[in-house]
Amino acid sequence: MIAMNTDSGPDESRGGSRWAHDLVETAPEQLRARRLRRIGIGVAAGLVVAGGATAVAVQLHDSRPEPVINNAGRFHDAPILSYVISAPAGTQPASRELHQDEAGRIMGQPQYLNRYKFTTGYERQWVQPDGATVSVRLLRFRGAKNAAYYARDMIDYLNGTDAVEDSPAVAGIPGARSIVNELDGGSVIVSLAASGDLVAVTAVTAEGSGPATNITQSVLADQFARI
Repeated sequence: MIAMNTDSGPDESRGGSRWAHDLVETAPEQLRARRLRRIGIGVAAGLVVAGGATAVAVQLHDSRPEPVINNAGRFHDAPILSYVISAPAGTQPASRELHQDEAGRIMGQPQYLNRYKFTTGYERQWVQPDGATVSVRLLRFRGAKNAAYYARDMIDYLNGTDAVEDSPAVAGIPGARSIVNELDGGSVIVSLAASGDLVAVTAVTAEGSGPATNITQSVLADQFARI
């Protein structure tokens, strides 16, 4: 075991109990759509990065419950790509390693990566026969506590609220949530879960009426079982 893999928890000197608030007069559903566009995958251009609203970190009392920590003693020390699930047969997946700058650009809220001690990430993406684009991302942190806090804060950020209960739970995965939003001409669904020092993020973007929530949750369940 590598000595540096100790679960020292969130860096309180960076404000572990802080979260971001958008300081613009924008309807909650519009804020959530912007955040989900950042996570979702564009059909032609790959990853869609929306221009987010101006945000600042505000020191406030955090009354939220502690996040669920799954597999607290598990460290994933092998190359991170070895933990990512394979794309279905017949698809042509694209894969890449995610360094901190790229992970922050895709996920949004790059300060969370610093706060919770992000180390590396990996992404695999493919297009299903029905045209839906699926993305699976693994993000590794220094310890299970950091991973769990990152997952909780990202769920809150994407959901546009401090109440995790406002997003659907994922059956069989403690602490996991899905965020659903209808976009112009389609929809995006993002599901997140933490296991040990990894956070799994699955996203499905589709045109038209869009995919059912159980698609991204099924992919998340497969990925969670792998880690």
